[in-house]
Amino acid sequence: MTNFHDNGLLSPSCPAWSGQVMTARSVEKTPMNFSHSSRVARISLGTMMAVILTTGVLQAGVVYVDNRLGNDLFDGSLPAPTGGNVGPVRTLQRALRLADGYDTLLMTNTGVPYTGSISLVGGRLSGSDVAPLTIDGQGATLSGWQELPSGSWRQESADLWSLALTRKGYYVFTRGEELLPAYGLARGESQATIPDGHWGTREGRIYLKTSEDRPPTDDQFGFAAYQTGITLHQVRNVRIANLTVEYFRYDGIHAQNDCANIVLENVTLRRNGRAGLAVTGAASLKIISSTIQENGEASLLIGRPALVESVDTTFDVEPTIAGDTE
Repeated sequence: MTNFHDNGLLSPSCPAWSGQVMTARSVEKTPMNFSHSSRVARISLGTMMAVILTTGVLQAGVVYVDNRLGNDLFDGSLPAPTGGNVGPVRTLQRALRLADGYDTLLMTNTGVPYTGSISLVGGRLSGSDVAPLTIDGQGATLSGWQELPSGSWRQESADLWSLALTRKGYYVFTRGEELLPAYGLARGESQATIPDGHWGTREGRIYLKTSEDRPPTDDQFGFAAYQTGITLHQVRNVRIANLTVEYFRYDGIHAQNDCANIVLENVTLRRNGRAGLAVTGAASLKIISSTIQENGEASLLIGRPALVESVDTTFDVEPTIAGDTE
């Protein structure tokens, strides 16, 4: 077991870590316990929920989501349209408005990414120990990518181009399927020093260095248009599985402020501007059999006093304690 604490980042030599507790609060010698209540209280709650489920007072259902066959005017009750308003919804945003805390949002993997950000906030979308709210991507992708209009570019010199985006902060750029690497311009450093095929920022503008025979107006460029893929805020008992989250300006997934019993399983978090996964405030989270790679500043970003347990998860760079970067 490897622990992450205020005095520094302890890490194994292998980037695939199993059964580790990571915390920005203290050295944790035992596996993470998501519940702050006593063992008796947990058993009582589990027993009570089991009774409720058995007696049928609580009905956990499925909301079907399909971004090709679905329609947000449908009721989400079936995986395919059958007439009237019966059939899958089109967007996760609509599915969350229909869902209760014990439901499963079952996404159809159509091969076309789902787009936009979603937020899970507060009690209505909190499940229980025995019936968590579940988002099952079934191999689908949630993406914040958006095509950049070719007319956005302004030529600065023979091999240097620039553009301005309305939102400032973190950025992700692609040229076709290629992820363009960023170059950190030092204070006072000329934009002309940006290496070929790289981009850098200066005073709110993005500068791209490219060969004279390949102007950006000839290619398809894309960028991360949405801030965070999935935001979890003061929500409990949530499971997110079998989903890729990519191309968001800040984080693929961000759990914050008293989130508890959050489980990520078989997720891929990649190509996001700040971190693949951020866990901050009094949030606790478990990530299982997942991959975090190619993100801008951190694979996993942990902010005090958050707690993360990693099981059989691969990071391309070591997790970061937020205070260690300040």
